[in-house]
Amino acid sequence: PRIEWPESKVDGIVIQKLSVSGFPIVLDHTSLVEARIRLGGVLGSAGDAGDAESWLCFRGADAKGPWLFWLTSVEINGAAIGGFIWKRINPKAPVEPNCPLLRGQNPIKLQLDLRLGTTKSHVLRLLGAPSMVRDQELFYMHEREETIEGTTYTISNGFEVMVRDGVVVQIAAIEYSSS
Repeated sequence: PRIEWPESKVDGIVIQKLSVSGFPIVLDHTSLVEARIRLGGVLGSAGDAGDAESWLCFRGADAKGPWLFWLTSVEINGAAIGGFIWKRINPKAPVEPNCPLLRGQNPIKLQLDLRLGTTKSHVLRLLGAPSMVRDQELFYMHEREETIEGTTYTISNGFEVMVRDGVVVQIAAIEYSSS
């Protein structure tokens, strides 16, 4: 799946770190290939040059039903994981064979107290007003300058929370840097 990220950038909360089945990930730093080695799965890819994207897909379930989870990388991220999409799916949807099952209680842990099934009111108490709202998607966008070894980079980070019937059904995040 794709997210159409807004261009608006403001100061605010970001998601840069998560763990999947105990494997720590830092967006725009941790290698997608290293994640495949540690977590399993089949590396998928599409596009070329500026449209290139790669991903790993996983599946799981909680008390509220099944979900899919993708670790994603686009051309600007190089070999690093640049984001993720965690999405509630229909229980009758066919099982994707290239998406191995993540076992254990809560195998996905974000740096914020945010999960599928969280209420919209909890999201707003935790994060405050979003940078932008589109339909039922709440976007939190952030941009900052950082100097690394004498070069100034613009670090762009954003996350999206999609809500249906008052509960979170999708969480996504991106991070990339440019000089």
